[in-house]
Amino acid sequence: MVTVVNSGLEYQARYTNQQTAGSWKWMALGSGSTAESASQTALVTELTANGGERALATLGYEADYKSTWVKVFSFTGAATVRECGIFDVITASSGHMLMRHVFAGDKVMGNGDTLQVTIKLTQSA
Repeated sequence: MVTVVNSGLEYQARYTNQQTAGSWKWMALGSGSTAESASQTALVTELTANGGERALATLGYEADYKSTWVKVFSFTGAATVRECGIFDVITASSGHMLMRHVFAGDKVMGNGDTLQVTIKLTQSA
């Protein structure tokens, strides 16, 4: 399950009303395993090296009010991936986080490995 965080809801409303610039297009990976919480504003431990850095995701729209983000990360060294999130800026450990997800198990990556992450958000009234 992905948790949409409180700050993400606030900025989503601001984007809709054009009260702030930007969009949710940056995906980040991390190694933190703390449970998801709506009060979180950042990944617990964001990756900043070895190909796991925050990056531009491919954005899409699926039927039935579903937004999608897809990114293939190519690793150049060791990393353990446990969490991911969607942000409004590329700069690590900054900006606003829309949502965060903690994977059920560790993704242990090495030099030459790739990891495709797909995040889907269905909005409803």
